[in-house]
Amino acid sequence: MLASTVSLSAHGQEIATGQAAAQAVRKEALVTLEDLGIENPGLLQTNPFYFMKSLRRSTKRSLSFGPLKKAEAELRIANELAAELKRFQEVVPENEAAFRHYLEAYKEQMGAIESLFAGLDWSNAEVKALAGQALSQAVLHNRVSVSLMASDNLALNEKIEMAVDRLVRGIAAALERDPSLVGRFAGLADAQRPRALGEFWVMELAERVLANVQDPALRASIVSMESDLALETVAAWETADRAESAKDAFPLLPVNSARLVSLIDLLRSRADDAALKNALSFARQRTLEAAGPQHAIGKKDAERMIIQASTTLDVIMVSAGSMPKQSFLTALFNKAAFNLNQARESFDGGLYEASFGQASLAYADASYVLAYGSLVSAGRPRIEKALAELKAAYDGLSSADAVKKLPKSYAPYFTQAAKLEKALARLADALEDKKTSDDRRAALIIEAYMQLARVRMAAALK
Repeated sequence: MLASTVSLSAHGQEIATGQAAAQAVRKEALVTLEDLGIENPGLLQTNPFYFMKSLRRSTKRSLSFGPLKKAEAELRIANELAAELKRFQEVVPENEAAFRHYLEAYKEQMGAIESLFAGLDWSNAEVKALAGQALSQAVLHNRVSVSLMASDNLALNEKIEMAVDRLVRGIAAALERDPSLVGRFAGLADAQRPRALGEFWVMELAERVLANVQDPALRASIVSMESDLALETVAAWETADRAESAKDAFPLLPVNSARLVSLIDLLRSRADDAALKNALSFARQRTLEAAGPQHAIGKKDAERMIIQASTTLDVIMVSAGSMPKQSFLTALFNKAAFNLNQARESFDGGLYEASFGQASLAYADASYVLAYGSLVSAGRPRIEKALAELKAAYDGLSSADAVKKLPKSYAPYFTQAAKLEKALARLADALEDKKTSDDRRAALIIEAYMQLARVRMAAALK
């Protein structure tokens, strides 16, 4: 009896620890005034002298010359309005009418940025210098929306989503003008990494941008980048042993439930650790349950995800000219196509949540094939090149000053590094052995590529 009591007590403590960690993750997701670079929001719209603040902003706009200065001014004003919204929500939470009015001003500001971004020549060196700041601001305001959507007011939440969507469309327009800007997302992840869900917020931005992009080549680039971010997110959680907090944290995030489920599916498809896979499956179910009738996944969500999965499968066929030649990638492709057909049948039957879930799983598998199929599509020459790139990346990482200073007792890095060295050795042997099938070589290069991400995360999280 005593042993049973002790066991239950330990289990209860484990649950409490996991829940505390989850609450910490959620708190970390919320935007602070410091994040916005605003020390004091100052006057709020309910103050009769607020017109002076508006006048000052108009003057600032008129004195900002050139596209770069104008964009910087508009982004700064967006931060100021976000800070005011956050403070207003804290001090006058019951005044919904005034909050709605504030949201309209915030939405108009995002619309101004959208129009400005759409008209800029992003191939221009001066304008391109703005890209990092613009993307960073998009991640920040994506988190602003999470911070503001702490209530259960669906109508207000939709207004917040619509405001940030304008900024997202501006980012999509910039990427369509200059697709090379997709590479800037990697820097965003580096900047967000100190947060427990750092890469996740960049993934969520990528997911929102993807819904506003039509060009197949650009979509393929964004899908591959999002896939890399998913792998890095999973690697970070595996390295830090955060499976329990993952299970409890995701349902607590006041993110659009449909988008959250699709991102969890993407993460789950990249997870190698069984405990994390199970935790993410549990988080998915809890997210759907926590959404409730008011936030339930509906027809528009299912339709969007079907289009996203279908378009990704189409891009694979266009970019490769045929289905993947490697059997394990072909199996994933066929599985994605099957789930997509199931999603369409469920959609026709009015089962929108089931349809969304099936399409989400189809997209997770299709994005895997699109992201990693390119590593092996050209056969042995491409694999040899990928091996050289992997070795160079690992050599560069292990020779970095920060890594050199890691104590030998820091198991997360050195354990993952040892696994990578073995993976690279297996790949090198497979290239030398003529009896090794192309299928086996392809699987080994993807394994090594994914292991490199875990090594990077182990080093970055120290």
